[in-house]
Amino acid sequence: MFANSRVCYVQEVTPMDFQRWERDSRYYEARLTPDLFGSICLVLTYGGIGTRLGRSMTLPFPTTAEASAAFAAVARRRRARGYAPREAVA
Repeated sequence: MFANSRVCYVQEVTPMDFQRWERDSRYYEARLTPDLFGSICLVLTYGGIGTRLGRSMTLPFPTTAEASAAFAAVARRRRARGYAPREAVA
């Protein structure tokens, strides 16, 4: 069909690669998602509970292992700062 077509294989990211933490009036979410270029992105979302204000940051990683390590580091940092894990509000 296309002379120079390339096939990208993205490792499947499971729904377990999402976590939400809350503390007092703040929330923090982290999720792993594939992007269109074949890498894995760590998406961090944080802000105040009950407000429309908040921020989101996307960090691309070349491999799933590196992204998973960064995800685990975020989880450790959230627990160390007093955030408690909560059920996801898809």
